[in-house]
Amino acid sequence: MKIHVTMKNPDALTDAVKEAVEGIGLDGATEEDVKESRKEHIESALSVCGRWFYHGEYLTVEIDTVAQTCKVIERV
Repeated sequence: MKIHVTMKNPDALTDAVKEAVEGIGLDGATEEDVKESRKEHIESALSVCGRWFYHGEYLTVEIDTVAQTCKVIERV
C-alpha cells in the first residue's frame, strides 16, 4: 500500500536554509557584502527547494508499506 502524506510547516524550510547560510562568510568582505551574499544563497536554495516544497511550506512524501520506503514527491 502507498500512502501520501502532506505536511505543512511554514517556517521550517526558510529557517533551515538561513541556518545553513549563516556559516557562509567572505574573508575581507564588508558586512554589507556578507549580507548580500547570504541573501543570494538563501534565494538560490529556496528556488531549488521549490522542486519539492509548494509555497515553501507544503511537502508531500509517499510511504510504501510493502517496500518499506519513504520518498519525497516532486511538485507537479
